[in-house]
Amino acid sequence: MVTIGVLLLNVTLYYYPLEALQKVCISLAKVWHKGQWSRLFLATVHHVNFSHLCFNMVALAWNGWHVEQEVGSAWFAYMLLSFAFLTGLLHLLLKMVVAGMLGDPYFEMYCAVGFSAVLFALKIIRYHSISVEAFQVFGFSVTAWIVCSLELFLIHLLSPRASFTGHLSGILVGLAYVTGPLKTVM
Repeated sequence: MVTIGVLLLNVTLYYYPLEALQKVCISLAKVWHKGQWSRLFLATVHHVNFSHLCFNMVALAWNGWHVEQEVGSAWFAYMLLSFAFLTGLLHLLLKMVVAGMLGDPYFEMYCAVGFSAVLFALKIIRYHSISVEAFQVFGFSVTAWIVCSLELFLIHLLSPRASFTGHLSGILVGLAYVTGPLKTVM
């Protein structure tokens, strides 16, 4: 039920956004420096274009449904809210590190939207629940985080404007959940 509700929310906000994307996207400049913390949640449920929305909602329908069935609707809703906040925060921290290392103000200004980071966290959980080494890539058994990491690099190669640090933050939050620390705190 939660999966369907979140899917409908994302589709509705695509057609009837709360604000223009520039007013809901997350960036260091807007969230960290100007304190616009609501963007951590608003950016998650807004999408750049129809294909962005479609890819994310298909992934949500598939992975969300499975994880929701496994953990129950109430816990799943709590997970989604927690993951939206945590992936957004981690995304900003990763951007801060990159901006500091490279000294490039672009990384402070770059603004991101979409449900992808939360989806990467859900994929880690979904793949982990299937089996730790259930995936075969070129004849090798690989873990969930490797599969998601390969997907991360493939997405970045095919769509260089996609947020690498946003997707990476989802993988890291998912790993923190399945390995215990985050699940225990939650």
